[in-house]
Amino acid sequence: MADLSHALTCRTKLTSHKLVRRWASPFVGAVPPGLRQKVLAKQHEQLKAYLPMLCLLMLAMAISITVAMFGPMPHWQQTLPGAAMGAVALHELLRMVGRRGMVPTAREALADVRRCLAIALVVGGANGIWGLLFYLQAGEQAALVPCFLLTLTALVSAACLHGAPRALIVLVVASVMPLALAMLLVGDAQARALAVMLMLSTAMALRLAGAKFREMVKMLAMQRALDRSAHTDALTGLANRRAFLGQLERRLHRGQPTMLALIDLDGFKQANDTHGHLAGDAVLAQVGERLRSLSLRSVQVARLGGDEFALVYDVAKGDALAMAEIEALRTSLCLPYPVNGAIVTIGASLGVVSTGRLSGIPSDPIALIQSADSRLYADKAARKRAKSAPKLRRVG
Repeated sequence: MADLSHALTCRTKLTSHKLVRRWASPFVGAVPPGLRQKVLAKQHEQLKAYLPMLCLLMLAMAISITVAMFGPMPHWQQTLPGAAMGAVALHELLRMVGRRGMVPTAREALADVRRCLAIALVVGGANGIWGLLFYLQAGEQAALVPCFLLTLTALVSAACLHGAPRALIVLVVASVMPLALAMLLVGDAQARALAVMLMLSTAMALRLAGAKFREMVKMLAMQRALDRSAHTDALTGLANRRAFLGQLERRLHRGQPTMLALIDLDGFKQANDTHGHLAGDAVLAQVGERLRSLSLRSVQVARLGGDEFALVYDVAKGDALAMAEIEALRTSLCLPYPVNGAIVTIGASLGVVSTGRLSGIPSDPIALIQSADSRLYADKAARKRAKSAPKLRRVG
């Protein structure tokens, strides 16, 4: 029995923890891990664009609430809901003006999105209390006023808060449901019809929020796929020339010690002519896989085109380990390649330059590549001479 009680307690705590984490998340749907930062940045961008409009609506609502509740009602009921909403709206407007032009970090963007949840709770609670009190004390004939204003709030909130969908859910539900439930439970037929209208408006706003969020995630996923295809070599899955040049240029611009290794496959053209282009593509794909799996210290591995590849290393702590890895890669690339029942053997020539080790190495990306290229062809010529040199055998 004690074990069962302990298990139930642990399960309850785990469930509560999951619920808290779920509502603390800025997302209302499944977001791939690789997209979460971009989705969060997009949500923050949308909040920055539309939140001022919502704050102005909140100020107008605060005035409308205060004016509508003048009458025999207690003074605190006349002023408190509108004052709370107006204070929050004014505070947020001043805060946005003070932070205008600032670029938030990822943590600050997440905090701002979560902050909207607390704001929505305050504003939604004020709306809900106002609508409920107005209906219960002003009578059913005056129920059209809060119905109209709260429906307007739900629709405008759906347009302005799709960057923070959880905040939208809290704001709309807290604003509408107290009045709608009261009208359903104690109202006449007309009040029930108005309550149904409120609930339908709420459902439409929430559905719109979910659709907007899914559309945003889908759009960002498509953008990521297009960006990946624009910077990835289709055959090997490595970075392409554009991505390689961008990486190299950024590193040199920042002054980061960098080693560049160019690799050219020796004998690939002959193997391609002998075994066919499909076999050649299979060899290139295997080369890419070997480079990807064995270049553990590299910053980037790229196929520049044809049978030419490149590796970029960070050599801020020295280049000895990078040089050792490059030589190990050459050894790996010279191993046989099984292709369609045949064995293809090629070699690899290297051209290596390092801005951190050698003096006189240019910091311009194109000039650095040309320097590495000249060393590559020198290495290729040396390997050809070594291969064609006569081997002397000892006799007797």
